[in-house]
Amino acid sequence: MYLDDKYQDNRYLLPKDDISPDAKGKEWHRKHCEHIYSKYLHDEAGIAYSHRDKIAENRKYGKGMQDTKKYMNIFLGKQTEGDEERKGWMNVNWDIFSVAPKFKRVIEGIFEVIDFYISANAIDESASTMKDDMKWRLWALAKEKQFLEFFNKAAGINVDQSKFLPSSFEQLQLFTQMGGIKLPLEIGMEGGLDYTFYLSDWQDIKKRLVNDFEDINKAAIKDYVDTVTNTIRVKYVDPGNAIIILDKDDNVIMAGEIINYPIKDLRRDSGLTEDKLLNLAVDFNGKNGNPTVSWENDPDEYGTYGYDHLGIPVLDCEWASIDSYYKTRRKKANDVTATYDEPYRKDAKGNLVPPKVKKTAKRETKRVDIKVFRRGKWIIGTEEIFDYGLQFTIPRPSDTEANSSYHYVELEGKSMMETIKPNLDSMQLTWLDLQNEKVQSPGSGLAIEYTSLQNMTLGGKKMDPLDIIKVYVQTNRLVYKATTHAGMLISPGAGKPIQELRGGIGPKLDEIIKQMKLDMDFIRENTGINEIVAASNPNPEVGVGQSEMAIAATNNVLKPILK
Repeated sequence: MYLDDKYQDNRYLLPKDDISPDAKGKEWHRKHCEHIYSKYLHDEAGIAYSHRDKIAENRKYGKGMQDTKKYMNIFLGKQTEGDEERKGWMNVNWDIFSVAPKFKRVIEGIFEVIDFYISANAIDESASTMKDDMKWRLWALAKEKQFLEFFNKAAGINVDQSKFLPSSFEQLQLFTQMGGIKLPLEIGMEGGLDYTFYLSDWQDIKKRLVNDFEDINKAAIKDYVDTVTNTIRVKYVDPGNAIIILDKDDNVIMAGEIINYPIKDLRRDSGLTEDKLLNLAVDFNGKNGNPTVSWENDPDEYGTYGYDHLGIPVLDCEWASIDSYYKTRRKKANDVTATYDEPYRKDAKGNLVPPKVKKTAKRETKRVDIKVFRRGKWIIGTEEIFDYGLQFTIPRPSDTEANSSYHYVELEGKSMMETIKPNLDSMQLTWLDLQNEKVQSPGSGLAIEYTSLQNMTLGGKKMDPLDIIKVYVQTNRLVYKATTHAGMLISPGAGKPIQELRGGIGPKLDEIIKQMKLDMDFIRENTGINEIVAASNPNPEVGVGQSEMAIAATNNVLKPILK
């Protein structure tokens, strides 16, 4: 993410909101963007700027790709700048051994088959009356079923026999309560919502949201209108690049995303001159994740410039605002009341100011406040802002209320990944310790009492001790000499001249297995993903009832995400 220090070192205050809506122009919108960005860099947002590294680290743990230097520092000592290249005393593979991806896949698999059916219900008075009419019409058809069948058959009318007809009044009531009676408008609304989720690839978005809840306990999406197809859609918002500012009731009042905007798209969307685009390309060439490139100042035959692919940091944001209007209600001579808008007036300096609020027997002026959301795309650190004005793609609970197009959820406490990180680290250290033990442990061998094999003759031929050992290895038969020429034992108490030495890790392996099992049990305890749900090796003696209870326990743990 691009960081402009001046917005972290200084405070950027909000401009006045109680001005004429017509006076809320480019400069006013840009100052709001600067305020949101500065507030974020001062850690005053729902997702703190200082937590970005933690978000990235948790995501790496979730993928089983955390930094191996952490473990090298533990085993080999911390390397400081200027030290020679680290020389390890352990011949081990430092790659990460992690069970985190498996546990995440289990949770994602559970949510894969879970979804909600969206039901649209009209609540206005006329809709309620129409649904009552449909309900009693259905009851009348059920009561007169035999007569209607006889009449239709006599008249030669084919009637759809698959239509549901209640057999009792209780069944009719139950059918109604379950949403069986639908107005065409409600059916159309439900179909439209299903189509919106289909266009938005909701299954992929849902998977990414579950992933975010697992890693960081935070997730966000945004409603928007595709300007090419003019269709309503939902998009995933990466919490690592998002700015979410909440009020005391946890409602989103300011929100946005920091986007790397390619210059070719800026040219299309912002209307900036080519000179300004070129200056941006020079400023961000080799910075903010861009490669260092060179280019000709003239475009090629297709109109493409050599810097078109460079990304420029843009804050795409929106915020709650109040637009105030003044309406005058006037009573005329014939007792007819008329209401009309009262325009803002100019003061001595030419600024737009509210009209005078008057209240008399025949005339009263009132201020009407309407909550809106305004939007803007600001090129961070510059004076340039584009696509600014009223935000239209927002929910409106009422004529004067408005909600953000961003939807943000943060679960309480630590995330699953944050909770199990100590155990994942412990398992990795145990894994490295196991490798080191395997490398350093001696293999199986022989202990040879050499003097027992010296000065031996067989069939008058003197035998070299190495020849005797070779015969033993090839035939598994050993000839040795236990006494001297004087009949004394060569090595009293030495036992057999050749003894097998057992190699391997030995008791250390049992210790490592116990450590691994302990950490795995801690991970299961903290995640709620038990052996049965995790597709591990369940105990065959566990009954069906206990298995169902184990699955239910896991579902209870995941309920906060499901909600």
